[in-house]
Amino acid sequence: MIHSIQPLPILQEAFPFSVSEEFLATVEMDYKEANNNYFSKNNQILDLPELESLKTAIELKLKEFRTNVLCIEQELYITDSWIAETVSGGWHAVHNHPNSLFSGVIYLQTPGDSSIWFQYENNLFKWFNFQYTYTNRNEFNANSICVKVKEGDIVIFPSWLDHSVDINHNEKSRIILGFNTFVKGNFGNNKYPTRLKL
Repeated sequence: MIHSIQPLPILQEAFPFSVSEEFLATVEMDYKEANNNYFSKNNQILDLPELESLKTAIELKLKEFRTNVLCIEQELYITDSWIAETVSGGWHAVHNHPNSLFSGVIYLQTPGDSSIWFQYENNLFKWFNFQYTYTNRNEFNANSICVKVKEGDIVIFPSWLDHSVDINHNEKSRIILGFNTFVKGNFGNNKYPTRLKL
């Protein structure tokens, strides 16, 4: 038997909620030349009345995630949210999301070969930085993972985890709704009580 300690949770599931094309056509976007992408000017997109039911569904998914995966009592809540469009020739360079605990992406429009890459420093050989010759990559020796995604998927991951998206070689744009989260509730014990709230 092989045991593991502190694996990183990256949730991927089909998510039965979407955003209409009519709504997307009304979202004001800013062009980001560096990655040939567009981002919504509104970074609180889930606060719009049209997306109330979608926000509720995401909050329920976050509750499941913190209850069944993280197994904590404290609550995760959405801090900001946005729409991003990766047009043909666009990409997302390696980045992470500061000031957030967990981040999420809902794939609203997804070309057939879409994926998201996650990268981290593998701790297995942390103190021995040799250039090994691997016969096979697995969850213990890998320092990156490619998650293939399709339209309607939701992906939730630690916000500090570096991630990127390859160049979109399709004529069809990749459109996502992204969100960040933070935590609130009571922490510690009777000797060192702490309360985090909005």
